[in-house]
Amino acid sequence: MVGGACVSQELCRKIKNIFPTLSANIVYGSSEAEPIAFASIDEFLESKSFGLLLGKQVPCIEVKILPLEVSQMNECVYEFGEILITGPHVVKEYIDNHPMNKVLKVKDGERVWHRTGDIGYLDEEKRLWLLGRLNDRIIRNNKLIPCYGFEEDISRLNGVSKAAFVGDKLYLQIDQGFEESNVLDYLNLHEFSGFQIIVHDQLPVDRRHFSRVDRHALRHNESKSH
Repeated sequence: MVGGACVSQELCRKIKNIFPTLSANIVYGSSEAEPIAFASIDEFLESKSFGLLLGKQVPCIEVKILPLEVSQMNECVYEFGEILITGPHVVKEYIDNHPMNKVLKVKDGERVWHRTGDIGYLDEEKRLWLLGRLNDRIIRNNKLIPCYGFEEDISRLNGVSKAAFVGDKLYLQIDQGFEESNVLDYLNLHEFSGFQIIVHDQLPVDRRHFSRVDRHALRHNESKSH
């Protein structure tokens, strides 16, 4: 079991190579609700769309998408926005009258919807897809850049092990074989302009899970450049 960060296709391929007959699932959830949705590794590896596949929601969960202030995202035809959830195992409120109850809990009659802070959409099969975090969203030319999917693509380029869009910067964790021209070609292909590329030997990770890139640390220049 691994947790705390987005699951990569590279990790899934390694698991399949070592355990070819293994039945394994990627589970999407949070401290407030676990699980929310799931997809098999095989389905994830075969998926082709915007963002990262989270899969079908579990039967007891209801999902709805709260639209963002922008209505465009490349050529995506699906309605995208913040993922909201409700259900019997979704935490209704935080204890001690926590101020975040007013921010993250939306009452709808007797039901309470939890704002996940994740941006995503539902496809025609009602599968959930993840695009990024609401607080980390990047909008260019009135279009949302679905960071997680593009970061996954860039991390598969030769010599790149991790990638993170933070504001107007693209941070890369690099190793042998890195060529900046490959990254520039990718950005140009998707008509991304104005991003400053910053390379590191090691990108900082969050102190709770030790797995996902710590974007807060990058914003405050708490790591040293390569």
